[in-house]
Amino acid sequence: MFPTLQFSLTGLDPHSQYNVFVDIVLADNSHWKFQNGHWVPCGQAEQLPQSESAPVSAPQPQSTLQQQPH
Repeated sequence: MFPTLQFSLTGLDPHSQYNVFVDIVLADNSHWKFQNGHWVPCGQAEQLPQSESAPVSAPQPQSTLQQQPH
């Protein structure tokens, strides 16, 4: 349904622990659809409730973050 989000992490200290966060926010008041290789508006977006923090998992070592596809 959505394009994939891929990233790689480099240059991390192998002796440190890390948390990685992705914050996705409403960009405008339109619904969008991916059509013919482009994003096009397709209607009015509904009001969203105030953002809430997601549960945080335990920090991960550099070796785990760099081994798994993200």
